[in-house]
Amino acid sequence: MKEYRIELLLKINNWEKTLLNSEEKIVDLFKMNDKFKIQKVEKKGYYKLVFNEENFEFRISTESQSIYSIIVYTTNTLNNHVIPPNALDNLTEVVREIKIIISSNLKNCNYEILWDDVGIYYAELAFPKINKIENLMRKLITKFMLVSVGMDFFNNIPPDINLRKDTDADSGFLHNIDFIDLTKYLFTARSLKKQEELIKIIDSLESNTLPPDINLLHYKKDSYWNRYFKEVVGNDIDADSIKSDWERLYNLRCKVAHSKFLKKAEYNEIQTICCKLRKTFSYALEKLNNISVSEDNKKAITEDIFSEIEGKLWYEKLYELIVRNFHDEFTLNDLYAYEPMLQEQYPKNNTIQSSIRRNLQKLRDNGKIEFITHGKYKIIKK
Repeated sequence: MKEYRIELLLKINNWEKTLLNSEEKIVDLFKMNDKFKIQKVEKKGYYKLVFNEENFEFRISTESQSIYSIIVYTTNTLNNHVIPPNALDNLTEVVREIKIIISSNLKNCNYEILWDDVGIYYAELAFPKINKIENLMRKLITKFMLVSVGMDFFNNIPPDINLRKDTDADSGFLHNIDFIDLTKYLFTARSLKKQEELIKIIDSLESNTLPPDINLLHYKKDSYWNRYFKEVVGNDIDADSIKSDWERLYNLRCKVAHSKFLKKAEYNEIQTICCKLRKTFSYALEKLNNISVSEDNKKAITEDIFSEIEGKLWYEKLYELIVRNFHDEFTLNDLYAYEPMLQEQYPKNNTIQSSIRRNLQKLRDNGKIEFITHGKYKIIKK
């Protein structure tokens, strides 16, 4: 028969001056809660505790002077290890009531949760759901790039770009991308054509009219989801809402990954988000063949994704180069002087200057450098 337990360690400060200086006196304090029925059993330190008509085993033992171990167990788990309805909820509530009693009556004390089978139970239920939705996201991104855009990750990714030291080639490219970064590929707003190119076109104008082949929407920042999926999947499902759900799921995923005790409400939230995203992603996969991307836009997306991948490495490298060689202000031409060195480091990159400009923008957006005037920058010192 499987037991579920929650264990905490109670430390009473100024133990010598308090009246609650024994196991029995602490139990008497808990008995003051009229929601509890606590009855001593033959075994020392063990009690029967009834809460919401549910039976629990309560144990208290002295670890050292002023430190007590308190454990609450379920007692009616079925033989097939199935936990009865409400048993876990009631176990959580018992411990919650104990913590309230401690906080209200023992001012000079603190406690630590040492073990929480309820949190572990919900974390074990949550992990497969998170794992499946994460892989469904990777599947959607990969199929969009391969089917709609025609971008072959495995053959075209520059070999000098390595995302993580623990890269697993057998798992596929996107499995080496961190969970939170997956939203960058479909759900982060970006322009199909660089806005600085539009500025150059405007600067070259001799009249107040743009050339007829200029599509201003290509320079507007929007996500690939909103451009290509939103109308097909449903206009009420936009990139920002998906990104928000994904970020919340990431925070909950971190609790599971870092072995923090997951609450039932958090597990229910994971269920809700995963169910919502699963429907959205599955429907998007079904409708993928209905998405049409022009050849020009395919090229723009391919270059953009490569720059995103490249940026993970370049961003840090370029910042290191800047702070190592410049104390305050520097110019774009100052950085171009390092092009031969960078070319040696990245022999497959034929657009070194473009990579420099892209990552200067990222450094500016992230508060690392400040734009002063055309081609001139300043290091922001923390």
